[in-house]
Amino acid sequence: MSPSFLAKSRALYLLTAAQYRQLHMFRNTKKTTNIRVGDFYELYFEQADDVGGDILGLQVVDKKFRNGTVRFTGFPARALLRYIELLVYRHGLSVALCEQFQEPMRRTFTRKVTRVITPGTLIDDQCIADTRVHNYILSIARLDKRQTNYRRRLDDWQREKSMLLDAYRMDVACTIADARREWEASGNALSEFNNADVHIPMVLNVPPMPLISEIPDTEPVGAGNSADADTELSLAWLDLATSDFMTCPSSRSMLGTDIARIRPKEILVDSSSTTVQSLLAT
Repeated sequence: MSPSFLAKSRALYLLTAAQYRQLHMFRNTKKTTNIRVGDFYELYFEQADDVGGDILGLQVVDKKFRNGTVRFTGFPARALLRYIELLVYRHGLSVALCEQFQEPMRRTFTRKVTRVITPGTLIDDQCIADTRVHNYILSIARLDKRQTNYRRRLDDWQREKSMLLDAYRMDVACTIADARREWEASGNALSEFNNADVHIPMVLNVPPMPLISEIPDTEPVGAGNSADADTELSLAWLDLATSDFMTCPSSRSMLGTDIARIRPKEILVDSSSTTVQSLLAT
């Protein structure tokens, strides 16, 4: 083996390891990056031991170079689905696949992440042990005071509108029934009676639907425990494989019960929502 070939191989591995450093955040223990090198997917540095050695049971070796060593391991690309099933389905990790692309008319390769597989986005039947179980992604959002109060006002408006409509229909029915009795008492044929000829004196006055712009930010949240009202939540969950999509309201006291009922494989939370993050932490 020529010295120039060894030098190129060492440079390739050092470049690949450097790219791995840029692509992967090692402090996040829930993520792993598999980088394509030829016919293998490889892991480097701490991920080689923590993921490749401890979880996948692969042999981890030190690759020696002039400037030091690099811990690395790998598996054949043809076995990718089997290892994704172990990492994502069984251990709940998120896997980033970094593929290699050869530049035209050159021998150099570029690499970029082409797919990120998470517990909620794993839909390949070959990677799922039990296809009878839903693979839900759950999103949790906190409702602010304006949204909460608007929802309450809208519910009140809908109830009032329904009551007014029921009362109006009842008044109209009673008026028509009285007119029919008067018509029949006058000796007229009931078959000639026409409901359209009955004068309806009542007028239906339905208040306008409230607008969210009419709700001030400082409006109090209303009766009840203000701590619970401040943490009213909205849940939405989706199964990518079946396109099943559902929503429901929740709260501080009901969040744990709702999560146990939905059994999501992955939970999405706005990074700026410290309230929801603290609820999940407890």
